[in-house]
Amino acid sequence: MSLYTVKNMGGKVTKHKLAILQLFDLHKHLDANKIYALLSTGDEHVSLATIYRVLSTFETHGIIIKHNFNDDLAVYELANPNEHHDHLICIKCNKVI
Repeated sequence: MSLYTVKNMGGKVTKHKLAILQLFDLHKHLDANKIYALLSTGDEHVSLATIYRVLSTFETHGIIIKHNFNDDLAVYELANPNEHHDHLICIKCNKVI
């Protein structure tokens, strides 16, 4: 995904949107808390509310797909219509493979 993708969805291109999008290039599956933890270690400070807003915007525009593998945690991944894959979820640590 790129700056071009964010520009095509309309609205502002923000550093937070780009930072979150770059994380999806590095990690296959992410939840909001993991994104928050990854961004908190760098120079960017992004609130959890902002992360949820960006994820909602990306989902609305078909950039990411939201999965609810268990009742309390939504996991997101980049949308790729040319790729089909299944998910395995560890029942001990909830890691998505």
